[in-house]
Amino acid sequence: MKIYRPIKHMAEVLSKDKPKIFESLLTNVTDLVNILPDLNFTEDPKLEEMRKEIEGKLCDITADQLRDSKYLRNLALEAAEGLRLRIKEKGGIEDEDTLEMMDFSKIIEKCGKPVYEQMEMEGE
Repeated sequence: MKIYRPIKHMAEVLSKDKPKIFESLLTNVTDLVNILPDLNFTEDPKLEEMRKEIEGKLCDITADQLRDSKYLRNLALEAAEGLRLRIKEKGGIEDEDTLEMMDFSKIIEKCGKPVYEQMEMEGE
């Protein structure tokens, strides 16, 4: 599941003694938060609630702040790990095969680009 991977990766990186923190650690999460409304075809309120929680807990921090502050790293790690466990539990995720089957990027490949990208392409 595309939601799970960037959150899991962030938790793994931040849990290391000397993490190498790149901008992509945060942009992957921010990109997820930005695209989730377009992927929430059924307008599931639980998915929207999760998106808002991810945005509130993990998108208001910079890579520089995480590099410079062990305290902020620990707060972000705690948030990412908590979110990861909830996503895994609620999504019934058991292994990487399940994650692969649930990957939203495959849905986009089959169904086309998100609505806002289609509108931009059409000049709306």
